[in-house]
Amino acid sequence: MFGLVLGGCCGIAYAMMDSWGTKEGRSPENFGKSMKNMRTQAAIFGGVFAGYQGTKEVIRTLRGTKRSDPYDPANAVFAAGLAVLPMALHPVTRTTLPHLLFLVAIDSVQDAGIKLY
Repeated sequence: MFGLVLGGCCGIAYAMMDSWGTKEGRSPENFGKSMKNMRTQAAIFGGVFAGYQGTKEVIRTLRGTKRSDPYDPANAVFAAGLAVLPMALHPVTRTTLPHLLFLVAIDSVQDAGIKLY
């Protein structure tokens, strides 16, 4: 659920910046296209990040580790690879890969317990 909500919100923000970044994108007649783009990106980001979170938890369970165990970056890399692989195969969705990988990086920093403030 966490991955779906957070990924969906980031997908909406990505689509807003993508659609409304130009004068043509902000015009009222293109508002419907912008809304469709937001729905699509929210579904893509939410689905991929939920897949990442789910894969990460399955790997953690299969390996027998607890949430309180030290952070294992191999889990995050493997889970990210499985979740993002379908995106990397399609040329249209490849442009969103850096943003999705940034979500994974943020989650990994939080899991590792690194304080950035």
